[in-house]
Amino acid sequence: MLKKIRTKLTGLSVTKVRRKLKYIAMQSRAKLVRPSYRTPVGNVYHCTVHKSGSQWIRNIMQDWRVYKYSGLRAFHYETEMMPGGIDTRKLTERSLPELMPPSTVISPIYTDLDQYLGYPKRDEYRGFFVMRDPRDVIVSWYFSARFSHVPMGPDIPEARKVLADAPIGEGLQYVIDYFNDFGLFAAQRSWLNEANLSEHERVFKYEDLNGPDGVEHFRELFAHCDIRVPEKVLRQLVADHSFEKLSGGRKKGEENKKDHLRKGVAGDWKNHFDEESLAHFNKVAGDLVEVLGYAS
Repeated sequence: MLKKIRTKLTGLSVTKVRRKLKYIAMQSRAKLVRPSYRTPVGNVYHCTVHKSGSQWIRNIMQDWRVYKYSGLRAFHYETEMMPGGIDTRKLTERSLPELMPPSTVISPIYTDLDQYLGYPKRDEYRGFFVMRDPRDVIVSWYFSARFSHVPMGPDIPEARKVLADAPIGEGLQYVIDYFNDFGLFAAQRSWLNEANLSEHERVFKYEDLNGPDGVEHFRELFAHCDIRVPEKVLRQLVADHSFEKLSGGRKKGEENKKDHLRKGVAGDWKNHFDEESLAHFNKVAGDLVEVLGYAS
């Protein structure tokens, strides 16, 4: 156990070490908790695309309080099932051919709607997709790939080399092309096809969950998943996973380019896109911003 912990912490900054230790402690505590309620929902699928609060929500879902009021444990399929612990497939190709372990929240799954609909599922299940303004996704991944992301898989080291030598405008265009090829824009677009969604699925916006009314939106998300966290506990749970707490005291908008929790605000793309990169995004992504409901 100690060897695994040391491996997870190797090479991390002091802030990141503290953050990792906090979540390791939360996971350990969850193993000692006896649920006060066990949902009949067999699996919850947390679907999203990259840089849309995926690890933040994953950490909330593996908090001991979620387990206490649902009996659901977080399950990371990439770590448990994929060679090397990484799913390198495009988002439009990430099939899961077998049932996931019972009583788990599979978090996160980077996928499009078509792949999700093809997953084998239990009689009782829930799925939700977390959307984010694709322009903020691009900016967030740019800084993450350039400075803070662990150099895992082939893509991050390759991108880091390119981004280190390019002006930010050219770097953003590189990320736009990368995401287009990776299927990220197509994945976001697919989840707006409401005709293919049932009462088992919901779409939430990262900006709502991370905004001033985040508690209300997490209340809706938890109700959808049949996670029956009492109101007082819910408010404390959201507060414990706030940007301010996790960043070591920085407020939203106070930037640290080399931290995984860089800035924590919506609309930051306006501070980094120049005319050329914005024109390139519009050419590649088309009407995606409008379709997703984000003001241009």
